[in-house]
Amino acid sequence: MRYLIEQNVAALRQTRLLLSSITAEQYVRPVESCFGSTLGGHVRHLLDHYSSYFKSGSEGWIDYETRERDQRLETDPLFAIAVTDETMRLLGVHAEDEGGHHLAVRVEHLNEGDPGFVAPSSYRRELLFLLSHTVHHCALISVCCHSMGIRTPSGFGVAPSTLRHRETQQAARA
Repeated sequence: MRYLIEQNVAALRQTRLLLSSITAEQYVRPVESCFGSTLGGHVRHLLDHYSSYFKSGSEGWIDYETRERDQRLETDPLFAIAVTDETMRLLGVHAEDEGGHHLAVRVEHLNEGDPGFVAPSSYRRELLFLLSHTVHHCALISVCCHSMGIRTPSGFGVAPSTLRHRETQQAARA
């Protein structure tokens, strides 16, 4: 459990580092090569998922589909930094107590007219999902940043397993 928390915090720490290095104008600028998305939109989206995870503690189920979508997270990088800091803090406090306990995840309908369903899960499994989801959105943020000429932190948006593989390959060449 601790490893999953640490990996999520590491991904969020990189996100925070990037947020502290860009301007407010860059944060909200639509990037044409990224289908018009903004850095703020991706940051808001990934932080919304953590918020849904934290709400699950008292309810025993997670609903990633019904998110707050706070516009301040999309438009104010300083607010996004504060929420990122709080998210990292809460990961250490909230997730440590959850262990492998079971919970349910609401899945929205996949096709028009489908009622959707509830899938069994655990806090560990959801931490794995959050890590993957965060890395995925950081990869998209990285593409947007590079389109704007913004440098991202080393390894930003790259899966931990890929980083380890690269290290192994470099060591083998040395």
